[in-house]
Amino acid sequence: MLFACTPEANVIPVTGVTISETSRIVAVGDDFDLTATVLPEDASNRKVIWTATPSGVLEVTQGGRVSAKGPGEGSVIVSTADGGFTAVCNVSVKASKVDVESIVLVPSALDLEVGKSAVLKATVLPEDATDKSLRWESTDDNVATVNDYGIVKAVGPGACIVYAFSSDGRVRAGCSITSKRESVAVESIILEPASVELEVGESVTVKATVLPEDATDKSLKWDIADQVVAGVGSSGRVTGRSVGKTTLIVVASNGIVKYCPVVVKKSSSPSSFFATNDSAQTWSQNVDGTYGTGFSTTTNGLFIGYYKHTGTLSPVVPTSSHIRIYKNSVLCIKSESGKKIKKIVIACVPDASYCNDMTGLEGNSGATADKSALTITWTGSSSKVVLMANNGQVRMEKLSVETE
Repeated sequence: MLFACTPEANVIPVTGVTISETSRIVAVGDDFDLTATVLPEDASNRKVIWTATPSGVLEVTQGGRVSAKGPGEGSVIVSTADGGFTAVCNVSVKASKVDVESIVLVPSALDLEVGKSAVLKATVLPEDATDKSLRWESTDDNVATVNDYGIVKAVGPGACIVYAFSSDGRVRAGCSITSKRESVAVESIILEPASVELEVGESVTVKATVLPEDATDKSLKWDIADQVVAGVGSSGRVTGRSVGKTTLIVVASNGIVKYCPVVVKKSSSPSSFFATNDSAQTWSQNVDGTYGTGFSTTTNGLFIGYYKHTGTLSPVVPTSSHIRIYKNSVLCIKSESGKKIKKIVIACVPDASYCNDMTGLEGNSGATADKSALTITWTGSSSKVVLMANNGQVRMEKLSVETE
């Protein structure tokens, strides 16, 4: 009787094999382990055979344990029982072991946009170190990852450190990684109001909206074309200084510019007084028993005096365009009509170094200097206010006094 022969059912053949390391540098007497991966994972016969050559340099067990026996170059070979597929690890055996002393990473700091990659170059020292292999790690894989070749990829915003370790873990070097989302440029600026009309001594805040809303850098620089006419602070607060026209200039970090026309008119309030040392004013020597000698004038029911208070500097010097109030000299404003003074605004010359702090010697409060807007403001309620220059000198171009 004859029987037909058929192939064994459900046999999955081997298609290849890989090895955990393809090269290694060791010293005589060192041992290390290699692992083999048979492909596919569900192959029916996963048996492998380990061999090492030459025998005087390397030995290997059937479990993949490699021993360095003598100096030289050798190979560890793993073969599959099914199909005879092979993988090789080349091993260099040194006569004695030279430890890694340091690792140099270039660059030492790296800025990346999310999704971008960069390569870190590692130099292991000394050059004759026995084992120069490295292990790479990131302190936060949610910020940046790194592979076995030192390739760093930014995966999320934040900061972390990528380290390169020597094979024994004793030596390491780090690179500081800053990961940012892709920058979004400013496209436009919207100003509200689109134009400004105000009186001398009056202030208006201009609101700036930067578009698009997710722009990376929304910082703005505020400026005024003619600072004699108006001043502006870093928050967009525009203050009228003298009658005239000028332009508010707002610049984004990438150079996008927005302009806003500014018109400054004469004050319509009869309770406000404006003075500069020009031909419209008459200055004369005047003696005040409390504050000494200085310059004074009386206009619209307000007495304005500039006096030396303490120290040896010249007290107050009127020039053709402004009043110089030196350190330790005072500005005295007195309401002769009996009305209370509630606000004083001093417009300084267009130079922040001459817009300094002032202290209220008399009155309810001191004065606050806003150097960005080149103005000094006092607020309170008093029939007489005396302000003293504290630092350097105040160069006053315009003075606004508001009464109740």
